[in-house]
Amino acid sequence: MKKLVYVAVACSVASINLAFTFTIGASGANPFQFQWFEPGLSMWMQGGFGNSTFSPGKLDFGGKDYAYQISAWYRAKRTSDSGQPREYQVCHFDVSTQASPSTGIAHAFEEVNGVGNVLDFDYVFTLRSMGPKQAVLHIDWKVTNKKTGAADIYDVNYFPYLDMQCHSAENFNDTLVYNTGQQMFTYTNTNNANPQLFVRAMSPAVSAYQAGFYQNVRTVLSNMVKDSILNNQVPPSFYADDQATDFQHIFRLQPGASQSGVSAVGVGIVPTELAPASGNAMLGGFLGDPSKQTMRVQLYQPGTSTLVETIDVAGSASGNFNTTLMSRGSYDITVKGTHWLSRKISNVNVTNAGLSGLNFGTLINGDINDDNTVDQFDYLRLSAAFDTVKLDLAYDAMADLNGDDTVDQFDYLIMSESWEMVGE
Repeated sequence: MKKLVYVAVACSVASINLAFTFTIGASGANPFQFQWFEPGLSMWMQGGFGNSTFSPGKLDFGGKDYAYQISAWYRAKRTSDSGQPREYQVCHFDVSTQASPSTGIAHAFEEVNGVGNVLDFDYVFTLRSMGPKQAVLHIDWKVTNKKTGAADIYDVNYFPYLDMQCHSAENFNDTLVYNTGQQMFTYTNTNNANPQLFVRAMSPAVSAYQAGFYQNVRTVLSNMVKDSILNNQVPPSFYADDQATDFQHIFRLQPGASQSGVSAVGVGIVPTELAPASGNAMLGGFLGDPSKQTMRVQLYQPGTSTLVETIDVAGSASGNFNTTLMSRGSYDITVKGTHWLSRKISNVNVTNAGLSGLNFGTLINGDINDDNTVDQFDYLRLSAAFDTVKLDLAYDAMADLNGDDTVDQFDYLIMSESWEMVGE
């Protein structure tokens, strides 16, 4: 099992080349990576996982990493209009932003029957690690009818589209199955120990699905017959490159109405529903912008060092943060800033309703090398950057403990107050 790819065909409209990248994992040595950039003349709405077992922290389309390209097609037509519905891929992206270290947002606007900005497509990507070799990317999507006239009722067929590629010589026995109850494709490699990949349409209900050679599925997507559906077939195994899969959702949008849904990709673990989680953690001794600092939220089996889930959030001036969790049950939960020691709350029960009110207090500053201890190694790194300012070659942002863009005696004072302290 070499790679999993959601593919898009070259879009005919160039766009601003914006991007964001998430890298997250059980530790710095085990990252998973998701990268997104806006499509242009020959670009895709693209992303990928990179598992450090194969090549840490990078995308490798040569076969070492799990990678996928994300896209969608749509057919849309005003119910009162005659003729064929418009057939297109979602490609007119105009906005993207990295909302937090683990979350990014993209927006596209699309035409229908030559009328501009009829449909808006919004995507929220969230990456989480579920252990050393497990990760999940959730994709929250929404399609909105931007027209407001009484007659502006649109029928929409929405297709999250995938192109799964494999190397036939090495993966002759790769198999793909579809679970109707879970609305999920499972991609299994029988020739090596690579984890399974799971591609799931979590909501709404799937109208139809299909897998086959890329050109066959592409032909169905290019079919201009209104409400043409997929054939609910899946090949028993892979015998060549470029196998494709597709989900189909069919819905009608009233003027100004929206339809939302969630899809997900899992490496080594089945994606499940998310629960909201919120809490408060102040970044001690910091004068800079907390929203530019990363806090890592991690769940452990109670009383152990067994890591269950990791997600990164952005700090804030108030200390408040909001995120989501996939795990359910009782866990020890920690929060750690980049150069702050971790704080722990034990035996927290995560239910389907989520959790709130987690108060971690003020995180202790001074852990420059991010090993959850303030010791001589942090001192040596601070000393190496001493008396530098931002943009100096020797400047070290991790050593700038108070975030004033200078490494000086005030950073030494912060370290001295937390000397030989250890995170929880």
